[in-house]
Amino acid sequence: MPKLLAKQKVLSGKGEVITWQDSNIGKFFYREKVKGQKRYRSKLIKGAKTMEEAIFMASDTALRLEEDSPHHLSLLNSTKAVKGQNNDKRIVTGEYSNKVNCMNIEIGSAIKEWINLQDKLVVNGVLKEKSLANKVIVLNKHMKLYLKSFGITFSNQIDKYTFKDYITYRSPSTSCNIKRELTIIKEFLKNYMAKNNYISNYLLYEENLIPKITNYCHDISSYQAINKKDWELINNYIKDRWINNCDMHSFKKKQIKCKYFRNLVWNFLFLSKNCGLYPQQILNLKWKDFSFKPPIRSHGNKLSKDLLFLDPQYAVSIQNKMLNSSAEDLVAQADKKDYAKKEVLVYIRVMRRKGKEEFEAKCSLVKELVNWYKFMQNYIRNLDIGLRDSLLNTYVFSDPNKGFEPISLQRIRYNWKLIIRDLRSDGRLNCFQSNNQEYTIFSLRTSFIEEQIKNGTDLLTLARTTGQSINTLTSYYERVSLSKNQG
Repeated sequence: MPKLLAKQKVLSGKGEVITWQDSNIGKFFYREKVKGQKRYRSKLIKGAKTMEEAIFMASDTALRLEEDSPHHLSLLNSTKAVKGQNNDKRIVTGEYSNKVNCMNIEIGSAIKEWINLQDKLVVNGVLKEKSLANKVIVLNKHMKLYLKSFGITFSNQIDKYTFKDYITYRSPSTSCNIKRELTIIKEFLKNYMAKNNYISNYLLYEENLIPKITNYCHDISSYQAINKKDWELINNYIKDRWINNCDMHSFKKKQIKCKYFRNLVWNFLFLSKNCGLYPQQILNLKWKDFSFKPPIRSHGNKLSKDLLFLDPQYAVSIQNKMLNSSAEDLVAQADKKDYAKKEVLVYIRVMRRKGKEEFEAKCSLVKELVNWYKFMQNYIRNLDIGLRDSLLNTYVFSDPNKGFEPISLQRIRYNWKLIIRDLRSDGRLNCFQSNNQEYTIFSLRTSFIEEQIKNGTDLLTLARTTGQSINTLTSYYERVSLSKNQG
C-alpha cells in the first residue's frame, strides 16, 4: 500500500491535500472522507507543482469533485416527489442546505479575502490589474451596497431571491455594464462563496439566482446620440471655460500640467465625435498610425505646411531631429509633392477590439490634429522632458510626465462626467429635458454613426470605417432610419 509523503488539512478541515511516495510523487490530490464510511473520495489537483499551490487550488478541485459525484444532485431529485412536505421544501429551495450545513461569514470579509486571492493571480500574471480593479469596484461599491440596502450582511442571508432586484437597483447604468457586473458577482459566488461552503452549492443551480439581461442587443439606446445643439454647448464650455480654469493651482507647473491634460481631453472627445472609434481604440493610437491622403474629389483647398509635422512620409527620414525641426525645413522636403493643391483627409490605422485584424478609419480633423501635435511638442520643450524616440512613436493621448504612457480611460470618463454634471446643473442640456438618459463617453461614437446614417452613408462603408459588423449596425441603428423617415 502506498505511503503518504505529505498531508495538509484545508477548507476548515473539510478535506485535505495529500501527495504520495509512489509513482505519483510530485502530484497532489484533494481528498475528503465519505460520511458514514471508512473510505475517501479524491481528485488530482491539476497544475499544482508545490504544496502551497495545491492548497491554493484545493477549493476549485473540491467543487469539481462534488460535481463529478453521481449523487451530487440526488438530494434535489429525491425531494421533488415530496415537495409538499415542510421539512423537505427547504431542501428543494436550497434554504436548508445554505442556512444549516454552511458556514457563516460577513459579506465584507468574504469580499476582502476573495480580492486577496485575486491579487495573487495578478502577481503571477494570470489576471490583469485592470480586471482586478473592476472586480473591486463591482463587489465593494455595487454588490455590497445593494445587499446592505436589503439588510443582508452575512452569507447565511443569501438565497435564490437575493439578486432578483439588482437590475432595477443599477438601472441608471447601461445594460452592458450591468451584465458585466452580474458576471463578476456570479464568479464571486461560485469560485469563492460556494467553494468555501459559505453558501450552498444548490444555489448555483437555481435558474433565477443571477437575473438575466433581456434587452442587451438593444443596449445602444443607452448611449444616446448627442444632438447638434448640445454638442456645440459642450464644445464651447470645454474650450472657453473648462480648459482656462486651471488657475486654481497656485504653482505654475501644476497649471501647465492641468492645461495640458484638459487640452488632451478636449482633443480626445473631438476625435471620438468625428471618427466613430471606440474610446479604448483611440487611446491605443500612436502618431505613426496616422496618414494623410487626398480624397477622391479635390476642391482645390491648400494644405497647411504645418500638416507636414504629422506626415510620416516626410518625417521618417528625420525622426531623430523631429523636435528641433521647423515647419520650413519639412516643407522644403515636400516640394516634390503636389499635395499643396489638394484637400487632405486623415486616415487612421486601427486594430480591431478582438483579434489582430486591422482596418482603416478616416476623418477630416487635419487642423485639429496638427494643433494638438504642436501643443504636445511645445509642452515637452517647456518642461524639458526627455524623449528617447521620435514623437511619432508615442501615443497620441499620452502623459509625458509618466514616460509617455497612454492616459487611462477611467480618467477620461471621470472628467467627462464632471463636464456633463456642470452643464446638467445649469439645465442647459436638452437630453435631460426630453428624457432621463445621460450622455456617456460612448455617446460620441453613437453620434458619429447616427450622423453618417442620416447623411446617407451605406452600412458597408460605415462598417469598414468604424470596425463594426454590418449585422450589428443594422440591428443597433435601424431605428435611426425609421426616425428620419417619420420626421
